[in-house]
Amino acid sequence: MLSATNLDQNIQHLISANYQRMLAFEQAAFICNESSLKSFFEARADESENNVKELCFIMNITAAEAEKLTVQNSGTAEKITNLFTANKNAAKILQSAKMLEKTILSWYKTA
Repeated sequence: MLSATNLDQNIQHLISANYQRMLAFEQAAFICNESSLKSFFEARADESENNVKELCFIMNITAAEAEKLTVQNSGTAEKITNLFTANKNAAKILQSAKMLEKTILSWYKTA
């Protein structure tokens, strides 16, 4: 059984992962010209935002505190947001999104 401290750390990690995921998909939606892909990325960003809100509620912290947690783990955030910074065609954006989803899934499994 996980101790309360380990559980708190895992929830904080999930907050950070979802916050980073939200930012990455918002960025992908911003640079994407294809309307259906843009909608897909926006939906994933909204999904992550809702996850962050629910996890913040569980931890009894504010959105600003969640953002601070994410900034503390910015090394990972930089790697993820770099997936979507370059000019990419739709196939490259989808490939980056797939890589992002796999990374987030591995974080969830770890937590």
